[in-house]
Amino acid sequence: MRPFPLRTGVRWKIAVAIAAVGALIAVTLSVVVHNAARISMLDNAREVQMERLLFAQRLYETSKPKEPRFGTKINDPALPRELDRLMRDNRRGTYVQEHRHGGPPDVWAAVPLANGDVLSLHIPFADRSAKIMGDLDRALVIGSVSVVFGGCALGVLIGGRLSRRLRKAAVAAGRVARATRTCGCGRRSAGSYGTRPTTWRGRSTP
Repeated sequence: MRPFPLRTGVRWKIAVAIAAVGALIAVTLSVVVHNAARISMLDNAREVQMERLLFAQRLYETSKPKEPRFGTKINDPALPRELDRLMRDNRRGTYVQEHRHGGPPDVWAAVPLANGDVLSLHIPFADRSAKIMGDLDRALVIGSVSVVFGGCALGVLIGGRLSRRLRKAAVAAGRVARATRTCGCGRRSAGSYGTRPTTWRGRSTP
């Protein structure tokens, strides 16, 4: 038993093509927007973390006895290596530490002290920021799905109009071809009944 061949018309081919292009554009834009928003929010979190740490540093250096406050630590053994290298160069900095098991990253800030110690602070990425990112992702997914369905509808509409025009053009071309064949047959028939030239022999007069 031969399998039934799958036939797709011009309308559905155009609809699929437009939907595929729309899906590709929507996914690309969604990834770009997601990454840009995440980077922006992490940059803001790093700036806020550094401001908190500098405030805690001023309190630490002016307080007697000296003790870290606001969750800061002196010479934290969990300090990331990237920040440890900055501290050796006597430079302050921030760092976003991702976790292998997933979950929100930790935002670090560290400053070197005059006595050679390192004052650092780290907190998880804010839950509110994570909620905002989740809402943004959901909005991007809904927008992408809407773009795909809209592209399908637009493709069906454009494909329907184009297929009707192509059918009309094909019908008109068929009529022209039939008319041309008919005229050609008529010319060939008329030529078959043409007259042949007749030669007359003249008589000589005595």
